[in-house]
Amino acid sequence: MSLSSAAPTPPSVPLDPAGAPHRPQLPGSERTPPARTLVELFDATAREHPAATALDDGVEPLTYAELPEERRPTVGQALLPVLATVLFLAVGSAWLGMDPHMPLLWAITFTGLVGYYVLGYSWAELYDGIADSLLMGLQAILILFS
Repeated sequence: MSLSSAAPTPPSVPLDPAGAPHRPQLPGSERTPPARTLVELFDATAREHPAATALDDGVEPLTYAELPEERRPTVGQALLPVLATVLFLAVGSAWLGMDPHMPLLWAITFTGLVGYYVLGYSWAELYDGIADSLLMGLQAILILFS
C-alpha cells in the first residue's frame, strides 16, 4: 500500500467562478481583530491601563500615566543604541581587529549621548539610572556566587 492511497482526501470546496471570497478555513476567524503593529498594540495597552507599571527600578515603580510623553522613546530611538552597538562591534572587532572592549565603550558613550541629546535626560538622571541598573545586576551576580 502506498502513502498516497492511504492519505485521506480533504473535502472538496467548489470554487466560485464569480470571484466571491472563500469561506474562512478556521471557525471563528471572521472575529479576528484587524492587523496592528507591536507599537500600536503597546500604545493601546498603555492608554487602556494608565495605572499599570511602565518602569520599575526596584525602588519606585513608574506608571504609564506618570511617564511624560516627551520622555517616551519611539521604536527608532529605542533601537538606535542597539543597532549602534552591533555596528561598533562589527567595525571594531571584525574590520579593525580590536578586542570588543573599545567598541563596547563607544556604544556606551553613544547610548548616553542619545539619552542626553535626543531624549532630554540630564547627566544626573543618566548616572542614577546607570548606578541603579548596576546595583540590581550586581545583586543577581552575588546570588549566583553564593
